Amino acid sequence: MSKNENNETNFGYKNVDKTEKPEMVKGVFDSVLDVAGGTGDLSILMSDLVGESGEIILSDINEKMLKLGKERSLDKNKLNIKTAVADAENLPFPDNRFNCITIGFGIRNVTNKLEALKNFYRCLKPGGRLLVLEFSKPEAPLISDLYDFYSFKILPKLGKFFAQDEESYQYLAESIRMHPSQEEFKQMLESVNFKNVSYDIMTAGLVTLHIAEK
Repeated sequence: MSKNENNETNFGYKNVDKTEKPEMVKGVFDSVLDVAGGTGDLSILMSDLVGESGEIILSDINEKMLKLGKERSLDKNKLNIKTAVADAENLPFPDNRFNCITIGFGIRNVTNKLEALKNFYRCLKPGGRLLVLEFSKPEAPLISDLYDFYSFKILPKLGKFFAQDEESYQYLAESIRMHPSQEEFKQMLESVNFKNVSYDIMTAGLVTLHIAEK
C-alpha cells in the first residue's frame, strides 16, 4: 500500500486526506437544528461532530424539557449547544440557515406534518440534509402482532403501575399506529420539494430513519 493510501480516509464515496476530513465534516454539519429535541439526547451526541466552532440549536415547544436539555448539555460541557423555544410548524429561523435539521421521535406528535416539513425545507441551506428518526409499525405479521399486543395490552399497564400514567402510554402506542407509513412519509417529503429521499428500516421495523436533501 502506498504512503498516499495510508493517509486517506472515506468522506461519503470520496477518498480524502485524513487531515482534511475534520474540516470537511464541519463544513457539512457546521450548523444543526435539533427540532423537538427535548432533553437534548441527539444534540449532545452531535455536539462533537460540529466541533467548537460549529453550532447546534436545541429546540422544543416545551420550555421545561428544553431547560432540562440545556442543563444536561452544560453538565457534559457541550458549550456549542444553544436552546430556542420553537414550534416545528412555525420555526423562528431565517431561510437557508442550517446545514442539517434533525427530529428524533417527534414528527408523529406534530399536528400539521406537511407544514413542519415545509419549515424544515425553508430553513435548510441548499444541499442541506433532513434526518427524521421515528417509531414505525413492523411489517412482518408475527412481529407486528406481538408488538401490538405489547403496545396496547402491556405498555399502558406498565405506565399505570410505574408512573401512574396509563393514558400517556396508550397515546404513545396509538400515535405510532397513526403515523404515516414509510412510503407515505417519503411521498410527503417529496411533495414539499425534498430530493434524494430515502429511508432505512431498523430494529425489525420498530424504528425508521428518513433522509432527505434540499
